[in-house]
Amino acid sequence: MTPNASLNHRTPNGGLSWPGLAVRGTFSPARAKPSRRRGPVSSNVRRHTHGVASRRKYPTPAMAFTELELASLKREMDDYLLKNQPPPHIRPRFDLAYRVENQSIEIYQIMPHRLEKKKMIEHSAAKATYVRAPNHWRVYWKRANGRWFSYEPRHTVSTVAEFLEVVERDEHACFFG
Repeated sequence: MTPNASLNHRTPNGGLSWPGLAVRGTFSPARAKPSRRRGPVSSNVRRHTHGVASRRKYPTPAMAFTELELASLKREMDDYLLKNQPPPHIRPRFDLAYRVENQSIEIYQIMPHRLEKKKMIEHSAAKATYVRAPNHWRVYWKRANGRWFSYEPRHTVSTVAEFLEVVERDEHACFFG
């Protein structure tokens, strides 16, 4: 008997196992079936780490705008809303708003749910994401399937004012239908 033979035990299928380890079956590369799951590799890694990766707290990225840029951006967006919002008596039934998250501006509509009138829903219409290196904004519109797509007539604009002009013009009726 070899010195390590007491640690290694043969399973009925010929595989090795450690003492006290319950073995349900052995892995054979010849019998391995490809995974039916599709998606990025990171999802597979997360699935096999037994929740360790899902508990990690990643730091949120820093805001892409300085305080001065953010103030200027909010001023332009507020001016746009003042010009394009519906009259005050209609706003409980339909309103227009925006949000700034990280390096993106999103314009969305607020309206009551069709069946539950007291529940308000948000419908995203337009989004611009700032890219600092080339110093431009990428323009997106949201399809019915919930995905953001690049706006065909103008993929990029150089200022927020240009983005708002593109949204107002809406050549292909993508933003507000």
